[in-house]
Amino acid sequence: PAQLSLAFPSPIRSLSAGNGFSIALLDDGTVWAIGDNSYGVFGDGTQNSRQSWAPVPGLSGVTQIAVSSATVYALLPDGTVSAWGNNSDGYAISGQLGTNSAVLGLTPTTVPGVTGATQIAAGSNNGYALLANGEVRAWGKNHLGQIGNGLVNDNVNPATTVLEVTGATQIAVTRDTAYALVSGTVYGWGYGGEGQLTDITSDW
Repeated sequence: PAQLSLAFPSPIRSLSAGNGFSIALLDDGTVWAIGDNSYGVFGDGTQNSRQSWAPVPGLSGVTQIAVSSATVYALLPDGTVSAWGNNSDGYAISGQLGTNSAVLGLTPTTVPGVTGATQIAAGSNNGYALLANGEVRAWGKNHLGQIGNGLVNDNVNPATTVLEVTGATQIAVTRDTAYALVSGTVYGWGYGGEGQLTDITSDW
């Protein structure tokens, strides 16, 4: 590893990496991007890649970012979530942007059905938000039960409430499995075929 020569107008608060691109959240609440922009992850209305950092237009006051392979989420001060980038799994609509369309999100747009969010997370083709009231909302591909709505189907949008989870204080997400911390107890849902849900006999 070598130290990178970076020049930002504000210190970096957090870094996230997707498939061929990186996203930086600065202390001033702006979001910056660099790398591969094939899926519109720069949020600048183009699919032009670049080797220099530039801000994502139209965003300010961002408090957290979450990144999947080709979709970016930003948590705003009012508890809403903006998303941009990929909205399909390469074959059909996945709904990572919370919309029923396979069209790329080339600029940040509000995820429908999410208000009062305090934390966000990203799965392979899903977005998740922890709300101030302890509920968890999820949206996107649901072929392995990642949404936690008791169903297994192609995609779910807009965002819907995860069943059986109340009073959550933290969420964590891997590729197709999600977890919520509730009063010292962990709830899990989604893919469990390799023991992610401590039950290797079940896929979800």
